[in-house]
Amino acid sequence: KKRDFYQYYATMMEPWDGPAAILFTDGDVMGAVLDRNGLRPSRYYITDDNRLTQAPISEIDALFESVGHGSDVTLGANEKIKLGDNVSCCRVRITLDRTANTSERVGLLIGCSHLARPLFVGYDDLTGWVVCDRAGAITGARGHRGVPVSGDTLTLEVLVDHSCVEVYVNGGLATFTELFYPAVNEPKSLLLASECGVTHITELEVSQLVRSIW
Repeated sequence: KKRDFYQYYATMMEPWDGPAAILFTDGDVMGAVLDRNGLRPSRYYITDDNRLTQAPISEIDALFESVGHGSDVTLGANEKIKLGDNVSCCRVRITLDRTANTSERVGLLIGCSHLARPLFVGYDDLTGWVVCDRAGAITGARGHRGVPVSGDTLTLEVLVDHSCVEVYVNGGLATFTELFYPAVNEPKSLLLASECGVTHITELEVSQLVRSIW
């Protein structure tokens, strides 16, 4: 019954589950709209070469408290580092040196528990994309989305607020949002994982939300 419940509601989005902004374009004109309640303001920049970048407003920093920071972190093949034991609201910033990366995938495993498979958010070296992978999800709709990236350095900012995950790539040059359904009444660990190769992370910062955005 619980699995059926999540599969049914995976097709819906509550007003408070919305992303910072929903972007849309027909190839010529671009627009954006806030979530239905308008509670998650978004900041955007238009550069001199007509690039548009989106990022969370700086005022949101007041909601976070840093719980860990590191530099020059190396993960061996199939190595995992636990960033938190029971994480439901957090922010993770990662800077990755793509030239020193030999892993097939490196990123965050969000919502790890005994009863649910995690959501993967990170870099897939086989495709050259940043991906959000729910293919192994037990509850809710399964899916896979991503954006291509370029350059030697990759920066990721991942916001987790209960079932809503927002991903900002290279300072907001690309953004996307995903929903996932963690197991109820189970600790939800947050892991940093490297698959089938070595990963070199130049900067890593983990911050805990003092309280949920809602």
